[in-house]
Amino acid sequence: MDVDSHSSAQDFTDNQRASDTTSAGVVAVSQAMIRQSDLDLNQRSIAGVLTYALGWLLVVLTTQISLYQPVFVYSVGVLLFVVGFLRLYLVKNFDTLYHQNPHTWRSMFALGMILSALFWSLFTAWGLLQLGLNEQGMIVLLPLLLICAGGIFSLAPKKLFLKIFINTLLWPQIIVLVYMATGSAYVIALMLFLFSLFMMVFSKNVHQNYMQLLHKNDLLEQNADSLLRAKEAAEAASQAKSSFLAVMSHELRTPMNSILGATELLDLSSINSEQKKYVTLIHRSGTALLSLLNDLLDFSKIEAGKMELEQSAFQLRDMTGHLYHLLNIRASEKGLTLTVTVQDGVAKYLIGDEIRLQQILLNLLGNAIKFSAEGEVSLVVSVVGKAQRLRFEVRDQGIGIAQDKQAQLFQSFQQVESSTTRKYGGTGLGLAISKQLVDLMQGEMGVQSEEGQGACFWFEIPYKVATEISQHQAGRNTDSFEKPILATHKLLLAEDIRANQIIAVGLLKKLGLTDVTVVDNGNKAVQALEKEDYDLVLMDLQMPECGGLEACRRIRGKTIDKNGWQVSVRNPQIPVIALSANALPADIEECLEAGMNGHIGKPFNKQELGNELKKWLKVG
Repeated sequence: MDVDSHSSAQDFTDNQRASDTTSAGVVAVSQAMIRQSDLDLNQRSIAGVLTYALGWLLVVLTTQISLYQPVFVYSVGVLLFVVGFLRLYLVKNFDTLYHQNPHTWRSMFALGMILSALFWSLFTAWGLLQLGLNEQGMIVLLPLLLICAGGIFSLAPKKLFLKIFINTLLWPQIIVLVYMATGSAYVIALMLFLFSLFMMVFSKNVHQNYMQLLHKNDLLEQNADSLLRAKEAAEAASQAKSSFLAVMSHELRTPMNSILGATELLDLSSINSEQKKYVTLIHRSGTALLSLLNDLLDFSKIEAGKMELEQSAFQLRDMTGHLYHLLNIRASEKGLTLTVTVQDGVAKYLIGDEIRLQQILLNLLGNAIKFSAEGEVSLVVSVVGKAQRLRFEVRDQGIGIAQDKQAQLFQSFQQVESSTTRKYGGTGLGLAISKQLVDLMQGEMGVQSEEGQGACFWFEIPYKVATEISQHQAGRNTDSFEKPILATHKLLLAEDIRANQIIAVGLLKKLGLTDVTVVDNGNKAVQALEKEDYDLVLMDLQMPECGGLEACRRIRGKTIDKNGWQVSVRNPQIPVIALSANALPADIEECLEAGMNGHIGKPFNKQELGNELKKWLKVG
């Protein structure tokens, strides 16, 4: 019997059970599981209730779509807002409505979901017909993909809802693109079709994992004698969760590249203050989502034992000074005083992983500011233990932490209490990742706090002073990136997604590089390099016909084509930089093994792109 059978509550009584076939075998679905899945569905939908209306508002503000049929455009906006508020009413009154009639609540929820998806899908399809496959058309299409990806999480409890949701969103666009009957439209239509297939398969796996976890929780409540077996299953589920987080992080980084890149490319001087506010909101929200994605990726790396720390020279005072400037504005907005003190006994140059150390401090200081309403937040760095350990202390005068809650602080996905999550936000990952990073550094972390009396988070790591050679090298590497890139360079960009092409070319133009040739697969990249001279190649990894890794092997002369001839480009040693949402160390290593010179993870900004290009191009 399929899992979708539990979508009708009247088919069950308190003593009845249905069965669900998953990859782990037959899972019994109880009445308690049905109610819990509906409760999860309600809670997960809160974030996306008004997403459609806000997406409509942003599309109207950033494109010229309202010039075509203003009555239709604004009517759609009104409908989206109305449906959004009706769905919000269902969410807020879940307990009352569900207690009266679960089936009625579920039907009303499904109706609201279908109407929201249908209105947005038809609006997007109509917008594509009006705007065409230009930059504005891509802006209209991008929110659709984000909404579709977000639905995987929010609708995981109901597989039937997921199927209806995905097909309602994507198929009108596919039909419209086929109707356009252009090469680009056919390519995008094919990509959307493949994307829909992937989403269907992936959503099924997510739903099955969700039902398995829900079932295991139900068994734990009913069978105290099965604790040992449930513990082993939870460990397996944790590994599945890590894999899920890594996959979701990868899949969301590509559209995030377009969102953050588009906001960076927008010329704020040419729009009014209201539009600037919304563009800033998009960028800040995108940056926050990227930070969460990075946390999820870091968590999955640590869980899989694949996190590797660098050992290089860096200037601690420069790094802490950067943190001060980064966080002082946020502290000042709350009326807090932020101080950073590095004691005189600490050496100027140290050896360690500067990026991961900065990540830990950024998390601790960010939490201190977030949980403080007044007073001072301070960072003190000192040497302890006969100059063998480096100690960092972050103190605040915030809400504090009760003694019996402190043991939960460094556990994954944990907050000291649910009210803290509602009031202050957060995923419960930051401290867990920080603690695990400190452990990887062979250090230790702890907290001293009383409820209402503030907190002091501290950690100690081995104290390693850099040599004179390391100091000189660190300074030289920093100085070499001060010079600008010469505008005469000729670049080749291999990227199949139109939105990413637009973003990459736009960022290159901001760097002064205007001579850019764009191709959409690896075969065309190799052919271009056979015909003309270029100074550098930016290569996406996942492209149709021929991916970036295979294309690079052909450029380097490591493979033989189908006719038995070794491909010979004009410059086999040309620098090739990977552009990819695959950010795991194994992915980067695979790029280097294929002959690539560097790797830029998506999403990237102008500074990251410029820094990488300056390593391989002549500068002024």
